[in-house]
Amino acid sequence: MIQIDDKPEQTIKHKLIDNSIKQTDCYSISFNQKSSIMVSACQTDIKIWKFAEGKIKEDQTLKGHHSFIYCIIYSKYCDAFLSGSQDCTIRLWKLVQQNEWKSSQPYLEHRNTITCLALNQSENEMVSGSSDNTIVVWKINFIQNELSYLYKLEKHQGTVRALDYNFSSNILVSCGRDKSIIVWQKDQEEKWQFHQIVNNKIEDEGMKIKFLKDDQFIWVPQDHKYDFISVFENQNNHFVEIENKKINLIKNEQCNDYWYFPVFHIKERNLIVVRHKFHLYIIGERKNGYFHILDSINCKTWSIYGSLTVNGSYLVYWDNINNSFSVYELIINNF
Repeated sequence: MIQIDDKPEQTIKHKLIDNSIKQTDCYSISFNQKSSIMVSACQTDIKIWKFAEGKIKEDQTLKGHHSFIYCIIYSKYCDAFLSGSQDCTIRLWKLVQQNEWKSSQPYLEHRNTITCLALNQSENEMVSGSSDNTIVVWKINFIQNELSYLYKLEKHQGTVRALDYNFSSNILVSCGRDKSIIVWQKDQEEKWQFHQIVNNKIEDEGMKIKFLKDDQFIWVPQDHKYDFISVFENQNNHFVEIENKKINLIKNEQCNDYWYFPVFHIKERNLIVVRHKFHLYIIGERKNGYFHILDSINCKTWSIYGSLTVNGSYLVYWDNINNSFSVYELIINNF
């Protein structure tokens, strides 16, 4: 249930800035730390866009992957990003001069599509999930534009759809097609080890998962009959579902939910953005620890892929009806 206070602590309104820029088949979008560069996956290519006050302008196209690109994540500390593709490879891309991007070699350790990527807080480690059912742990060096394979985590029995580090980077959580939520913890040698399969009230494939605090994460189910977000918290070193914090969403049994639009969370602005089925939800946490929906956008399709600027001021998504980017300004009022 969503607990509602008499007086709102925060309100958000969305304002459409632009929806005129066309692109074909975009499955991932990411922004640099300054929100001045937008990167989008365009089938096998990567497009670099200049972004300013909600306006996007195409800058250049990067080539390297040989199949569709499904995930892109940008560094918080430098102008570099990672891409994962259906060609089973991961690449690093680094801005070496004002307008020159350099690709790393393609890194091939997975045997199937790269479905998700996550960086730890210090950005010296990365994990990748895949349709080969494995998670690969990498050492990353953005300065040298290099990845180093460390080892694999093999516990899932189906595609790994989503994964995330907690803020202290000592807990990793993953979910996927096998309907399991798995918690991993680091041992004394700083190596990830299986810790727990989380007991879930429903048995369903997980589409998205995201830590909101060191000891709390949210999980989004897939099936058309489910329209909610589950909340899990760490109690006595095991994560359990907190049913009275469940976030109920708009009922929609027309389709399943889909992945490739991860959850975005900006702690400093108390903003959580979740794509579920046809809708984009902007969610806030109240001072009492319960969650409420601040705003929602009906995109009228399930095929929506997007991102939030790092400062939380703009929301950008691509959809398969218009084949274009929609840019919204988020106007936030705190009380």
